[in-house]
Amino acid sequence: LEKKPLKLGETGEKLTLTEADVKLYDDYVAKNGSNTQVSNGLELTEYQALQSILLASSNNMADSLAIWAFSSLEEYSKYANDMVERYGTTQTTIGNDASGFDPTTLSTSDDMALLSLKALENPVISEITSQQKADIPLAGTIYNSNALLSKDSGIIGIKTGETVEAGGNFLLGAKYESNGESQNAVVVVFGADEAKNAIIDSYTLYKSISNSLTYAEIIPAGTSVAEYKLLNGTTARAVTNQAIRAWTWAG
Repeated sequence: LEKKPLKLGETGEKLTLTEADVKLYDDYVAKNGSNTQVSNGLELTEYQALQSILLASSNNMADSLAIWAFSSLEEYSKYANDMVERYGTTQTTIGNDASGFDPTTLSTSDDMALLSLKALENPVISEITSQQKADIPLAGTIYNSNALLSKDSGIIGIKTGETVEAGGNFLLGAKYESNGESQNAVVVVFGADEAKNAIIDSYTLYKSISNSLTYAEIIPAGTSVAEYKLLNGTTARAVTNQAIRAWTWAG
């Protein structure tokens, strides 16, 4: 979306898939990777390709979209590694594919929490990850692998993932509401024995903090916050002219 930007309500350019994309699909089917069916000449919008990736975890569509945007997976990997470095992650490497199925892609829960919050700042990503299903040409109706969307209205995403090397993983995205303000938060669970347990564990952690995060008045208006002894012997005070509010942990 940095390379091919979309605004809310836009579907973006069309991708016309080729035999190379069909081969990617066949390869991922053979490797038991998550996929969405494609055919030579099939047309998809950029938005539909993103839905295939973010709802159905489509490994083949991740590669097809990356190649469409960057001409090759090699160029995609270069750009993506520069991007995550710009975002301040220090323990993340984008490997040989765009989906993370290949074990050359490496990260940590700390880095993924940071990248998840950055992703939720993009309104298109935030919209798609909150969808429970979508209709995709040829593939038909696809469903979001995030089972928590129907369980809790505060949950807005983000992504499941599971490989032999990484185990079961889940990025839980939530929007907290407090005193008229909202705040994105993420929970990251890596290395569960399977993806469904990562989802269960993340929800337990999410619920354990939900009553602790509040938007509250920290300093009332009219509060003296500093005192100055002036050279003439008098005292001056700095006073807040409005209340200071912030997100805080209860207690």
